[in-house]
Amino acid sequence: MLGDTIGMSSNNVSEMEGGKKTTTSEKIAKICRHYHVSADYLLGLSDDMQGGIYSWTDEE
Repeated sequence: MLGDTIGMSSNNVSEMEGGKKTTTSEKIAKICRHYHVSADYLLGLSDDMQGGIYSWTDEE
């Protein structure tokens, strides 16, 4: 589950998805790594899922 990956309860993730709760940049980075997408894509600022990043590793 995403909540386990970023250290949040499923209820908090649901509130964040619904716009009722915000999160930190560190958790946004974890979400991006989890889904292998750029932060710009995650935030709706770009249609490019990779954002110029060609490969992801768990260490990044």
